[in-house]
Amino acid sequence: MASSMTYEGLYESLRKEKTATDLQMLSKDFLKSLVEYVEEKEALVKSQTDPLESQKKQLELHNIRKMIRELYERRESKIFQLALFSSRTHEKPDLSPLLLEEKELFQIFVDVLNDFRDGVLNNVVAGRPAMVRPKMKSMIVLSSDDNKSTRTVRLVHAVPKFVGDDLQIYGPFEPEDVACVPVKVADVLIQKGRAEGI
Repeated sequence: MASSMTYEGLYESLRKEKTATDLQMLSKDFLKSLVEYVEEKEALVKSQTDPLESQKKQLELHNIRKMIRELYERRESKIFQLALFSSRTHEKPDLSPLLLEEKELFQIFVDVLNDFRDGVLNNVVAGRPAMVRPKMKSMIVLSSDDNKSTRTVRLVHAVPKFVGDDLQIYGPFEPEDVACVPVKVADVLIQKGRAEGI
């Protein structure tokens, strides 16, 4: 299947990210398109029999990888700034321009910053010793059979963030939260008395 990505499209995405202070909107399948695009270019390089043409294709692939890396790093820096702002002000910024993977990165940044703020700054301000290694919010990996069906539950106790067997991150949840989670995850939460079925 041919990728919807083009050299010009990638260049334009990078140009917009470089010139704008805010994160730029990307299509939801942007990363998938990039993977397909790189695979196509790698296949073209391998298929070349003419050494000069092969060299040109290798240079193009090198430039594509360089643009992808720069685009990622510029977005990464902006995501960190958003997380820093969120941690300091306790305000939730607009996350709509972030890709799904970037939203996870944002949340991890916020969690780490909050943990260090609580463990170091808040302790020192309160006259307590700084914690060199503040606790990270726990992430529990739950394993179960492959099951795509979901179940809605109401949380009766707080549950920290965890990774389900589908490698998706769920939570953190507070009491009275209502969540739609895979059946196996719901069963574990109910068995442990953390949630009740709806």
